[in-house]
Amino acid sequence: MALDIKSSILLAIKKLLNVPADLDHFDQDLLIHINSALSVVNQLGLGPSEGLVIAGPEETWAQLKLDSTKIELVKTYIYLKVKSVFDPRTIGAVSQSLEKNISEIEWRIAVIGDKEGHDKDHIKSQYLANMREGV
Repeated sequence: MALDIKSSILLAIKKLLNVPADLDHFDQDLLIHINSALSVVNQLGLGPSEGLVIAGPEETWAQLKLDSTKIELVKTYIYLKVKSVFDPRTIGAVSQSLEKNISEIEWRIAVIGDKEGHDKDHIKSQYLANMREGV
């Protein structure tokens, strides 16, 4: 999923979801889901301390201020998270696999954030405890 770091977050997610870039009918829905995923990434310890909220196609992956390894993990997470709520047509084993991938990436993001000392105290500690317990 090596998308250019200077590319638009919204347009990249639209591309991955097979939504034409010029079709803006779903942009508000996508923005809500993207911002929700970005908020989780921030709570887990990655990205700028003030967080990032996108309002349209102007915001880029570079604004997350992450190195290339971390940004690719975050891109995948945001895509999978948005896909799970925007296009919930998947059922059964496919849906379970998608949720398992999302949970694994959330855990990895939390571990990376922890290693960098970006602990978000209670929220992050609670999330990690829940992951260990399988909640």
